[in-house]
Formats: sequence, structure tokens, C-alpha cells
Amino acid sequence: MKIDFNLDFLYYQEKQILDATDPKMDELRPDIESFETYLKTTSILNIVALIVKSYSNNYPQEKYWYTKLLVENAYKINVEYPDNLDEEADLYAITEEIERNDIKHLILRRFDDFKNNSYFLNSLELAFIEPQNLDKLSEAIQRELGNISFSINNTNQQVIFSVDNSPISEIILKPDSFLLNINPNKRVRYFGG
Repeated sequence: MKIDFNLDFLYYQEKQILDATDPKMDELRPDIESFETYLKTTSILNIVALIVKSYSNNYPQEKYWYTKLLVENAYKINVEYPDNLDEEADLYAITEEIERNDIKHLILRRFDDFKNNSYFLNSLELAFIEPQNLDKLSEAIQRELGNISFSINNTNQQVIFSVDNSPISEIILKPDSFLLNINPNKRVRYFGG
């Protein structure tokens, strides 16, 4: 997977400035816009690879994964959350809200750290409209994990990656979905957004 933008914006804590914007955000904006275009136009394989790349060594802000895939005015679409999701903490987007026609849903399950006034990602799930090639997805994930230590448990219709010393604790790959579970010991608190 080749990208022509930098991912630094995923890890940058925007500074809150009274009556102004953080000048660093102006510098990062072209990368954010390129990221958004890439998410909306590239293959499922490349999206999965980019998610793994972004979480493999550092814990990024999840807001970009959610907001940059949504259609304009997605908030106006009435979505009923499944019973297993918390409408107050989790983020859930269905096909009608997503700028792509090959993603069934996107779920960001989040932990509400009420005492510290923060949300932390527990898992990120993408469900696909059409079954994907497990071998190709698995190869892409292995490439993006690079030198990080991991083990693979490959069954008939599922590949599980157990990852060591990374913000990723586990990846569960099925023909119809990708689930990335977060290592809670590697979380970073980002404010705003």
C-alpha cells in the first residue's frame, strides 16, 4: 500500500486557542484532505491496511476514521443502534451514512472514562457488503504490522492476529468483517474533536 500523505495528523493533539485555530492544523490540512479522499476511493484491502498501519506503533485519534468516511449531513440520517452498542459512547455508521457502497457498517466501540472526561477506543469494526479475500487481507495486515511481534491462528473462515507490544491487541478477520481490538495499556488521551 502506497500513500501520498503523512499520517502525523492522527497523532497530533490540536491546541485550543481562543478566537483562533491552531496553526499546525493548517499545515496538516492537506494530509487530512488526502486521507479523506483516499478513504472514499481506495479498495477495502487498502483501508484495512491503513487502519493497521495507523494503529500498529501509535494510538491515533479515532475521530478521523469515523468522520472522514461519512457522507455530508450524515447526522440527519436516523440510525437505530443495535442493542449491543451504547448510543452515548459508541459510534455507529451504516451504509446510508458512509461515502462508500462496499461497507455495510462501521462501529467504534468506546470506553467512557467518566472520571477523566474521556472516551477511549476499545475496538474498530468494519463490515463488508461483499465477502473479501482472507488471504489477501491477511497478507496486507502482516505487511503493515512489520517488525511487531504477532501470532496468527488461521481457521477455515477466520484469521486471528494476536499482537504484542502494540496499541493493537488483536485483529479478527472474517470474509465479511474486520475487527481491531485495542490494547488498553497503549491508549493515549486526546482532547477535543
